[in-house]
Amino acid sequence: MFLAVVVGLGTTTYVVQAVTFSLARKSNNSSAVTRAGFIGATIAAVPAFFAALTVGGTFGGAWFEVMIGSSAIPVGIGVGIFAVFVVVAASVGALTATIVSFLVGTAPKMNHR
Repeated sequence: MFLAVVVGLGTTTYVVQAVTFSLARKSNNSSAVTRAGFIGATIAAVPAFFAALTVGGTFGGAWFEVMIGSSAIPVGIGVGIFAVFVVVAASVGALTATIVSFLVGTAPKMNHR
């Protein structure tokens, strides 16, 4: 379980870094966008941890039991925890960076037809 959270933190950092750097490259205030992404992911880490334990562990263990067998339940719990943690924390961090980039007026423009 601990390994799933640690790997989830690393993956979340990578995803948030990729999203915020692509947004920051197009903005005038790139440091604000980058900081907002990492702050959003950091704040979301605690709720993501609890959601990962309850939702990810439960569904991951059950899914691996059905797909592979009862011996794979611990692996499924770890995979479920990892997946839910990364999705929740990375999406909140990316959403925070996007909101900040729109607020400072430097977000990529949407083409409306």
